[in-house]
Amino acid sequence: MGAPDVTCATNFFARNAPVTPIAERKGQCQTDCLGINMGAIGVNTDRLTALAPGARSVLRIMSGLLFLEHGTQKFLYFPAGQFSGFGWTFSHPAAFAGIVELVCGALIALGLLTRPAAFLASGTMAVAYFLGHAPQGFWPANNMGDAAILYCFVFLYFVFAGPGPISLDAVLRRPKAG
Repeated sequence: MGAPDVTCATNFFARNAPVTPIAERKGQCQTDCLGINMGAIGVNTDRLTALAPGARSVLRIMSGLLFLEHGTQKFLYFPAGQFSGFGWTFSHPAAFAGIVELVCGALIALGLLTRPAAFLASGTMAVAYFLGHAPQGFWPANNMGDAAILYCFVFLYFVFAGPGPISLDAVLRRPKAG
C-alpha cells in the first residue's frame, strides 16, 4: 500500500504555486499552505498526515455518540433533562428526529452503514436547523442552531470521506483469509 496522494501548495496565495507530493518532501523543510515553516515549530506534517485516517475514525465515533445521546434522551430517558421521554409523544418534528438520532447515531458510532446513515443524519440536521432554529433568528449562536449546523456538515463529510479504518464497515470490507 503506497503513500496517499496528498499535495500541498507552498504558497496558497501565489498563482502557479509549486505543488509537491508529500512523498517527495520527506526530510525537507515542510510548510503549510500559507507558507509557514511547520518544521521550525516542531510539527511533523508527514506524521500528522499518516494519523489522519485514525483521527477521522475518532471524530466519527465521538460525533456519533454525541448524536446518539440526543436520541437516547428522547426515547430512553437518559440522560435526564428537558427532553427526557419527549420522543414518545410524537407530538413534534423533533420527536421524529429523535428516531434518526437514535438509529443513525448508533450506526455512525459503530461505523456500520456509515455513509447512508451519515447522509440521513446530515439531511435531518439541515431540516432541523431550517425548521426549528432559523425562524428564531439569523445568528446560529442566538437561535441555538449551531449544533445542528455542525452535525449537518460533519456528517456530510463522512458521506464523502467514509468511516475511517476503525469501523465495522472496514472490518466487513476486508478480504476473507484463506
